[in-house]
Amino acid sequence: MNRRHYMIISIILVVIVILGFVVYYDYVSTRTKSTIEPLAGTPPTLYFSSVSPQNITASQGTTLLVNLTLTSYCSSEIAVPIKDFTINGYTGTTDYNYNGSSPWTTSVQETVFNYSFSFSQLILQPSESNSTFLTIQLANNATLGSYSLDINLGKIIFLSPPGKYDVSYSEITSLVMIVNPSANLVAGLGVSEVGNTSSITRSYNRLFIEGSVTNNGQGEALNAGLHVLAYAEDGTLEINMTVPLTCGEFGANAAIYSYIYSFDPYCTSSPKFGNLSGGQSADVNLDIYHEGTVANWTVTPVWTNVP
Repeated sequence: MNRRHYMIISIILVVIVILGFVVYYDYVSTRTKSTIEPLAGTPPTLYFSSVSPQNITASQGTTLLVNLTLTSYCSSEIAVPIKDFTINGYTGTTDYNYNGSSPWTTSVQETVFNYSFSFSQLILQPSESNSTFLTIQLANNATLGSYSLDINLGKIIFLSPPGKYDVSYSEITSLVMIVNPSANLVAGLGVSEVGNTSSITRSYNRLFIEGSVTNNGQGEALNAGLHVLAYAEDGTLEINMTVPLTCGEFGANAAIYSYIYSFDPYCTSSPKFGNLSGGQSADVNLDIYHEGTVANWTVTPVWTNVP
């Protein structure tokens, strides 16, 4: 074998070594890439999201508070931007299982509700949780029905090491909101201060309230009552209480309540608040016994739209 043959064999061996190195580098690179990209591209391995409540029942014109919590499953510090809150589906029936396509655009969404987040980005320490509150203000004339809603989360940002494995990925956290018609109570009441006229009531005067309260809304007014504030001439607050829509007698504090109830069978010791359907009225005829003499007062209907 001459020198020329040795040279050819040497060149072949060098080529084989180079090709082997290239194949090995590609193999190692592929394995390294596969161990990083699935981690960075699969958010469930990085954090878990939850909302409370996830199923909401609300009435037109009400303000709602939703808690969004993210829990990190990552060994690095990460940041998750909160992008926006959108409607993605709607139906005119109150069915939590509805999952239809949406005719709602951003401009139309603004006629249903406005919203804000307490934090627009959540920073998650390794294996820890962080939360933001979503405030939803429903319009007074929000379209009734069931809404499928999305909280849209943005690109995950790795803070340690900065930017090394940032993930271009959008995650969605969903919830359902049923919008019911709202109630609206309107009072037609006469209110007057009456001096002590009975030995039973000792030295207590009473604020006499008489008339009716009507629900002119479409929804049912739950736990309906009257919030009463009354002040003496010098501004001293003598009455601050809520009473049901009823006929009966009440005391402005526990001592007066106890005393009146021990002598007067008409005194209501455990007032119960009822409901008032749309279009329904309730008669009111009640006395609130109190210390001193009141000269100014406000009597305001109160209720809740949800249980």
